[in-house]
Amino acid sequence: MAGNDRYLQKRNGRYYARLVVPKGLRPYLDHKTELRSTLGADRRAAVKALPAAVVEIQRRLDIAERALAGSVRQVPLKFPMNNDQIAVASYLHRLEQDELHRAKHPPYASGPIDDGSVADLRFGASRQADDDQLEDLVGNRIVEFQRRGNTEVQFAMEDW
Repeated sequence: MAGNDRYLQKRNGRYYARLVVPKGLRPYLDHKTELRSTLGADRRAAVKALPAAVVEIQRRLDIAERALAGSVRQVPLKFPMNNDQIAVASYLHRLEQDELHRAKHPPYASGPIDDGSVADLRFGASRQADDDQLEDLVGNRIVEFQRRGNTEVQFAMEDW
């Protein structure tokens, strides 16, 4: 994770995820020269939240790039990620969504665990699932990473 620290910035005792906006994209991002996301004052928590924040900033850059191109086509791999990085980013996003849900709806935390979903995820992780089962399980997440320009993996490819 040390390589990701290049996106970490400390300013006035707080940590931020920070990426520079290329000159051509600035008109599509309110003429900002950089995009930042607040990560808090605790370095350990900031480093933990950094990958998900960088992915979100890259998504905003991707949207601006498509606006510049005047097209909704998939952007060539602008921010390539390997399978492990995609898995971590997806997991961190799910944790973030879970925390938000728990904060807004306290009874959610005491609800039952969906054992069927847990079993499906374990089956997929065991490498026993076929392409169609993986499509049902994580296809929507993979499409999101394709759209962002993080992967070119396609249904039924070996990497799928």
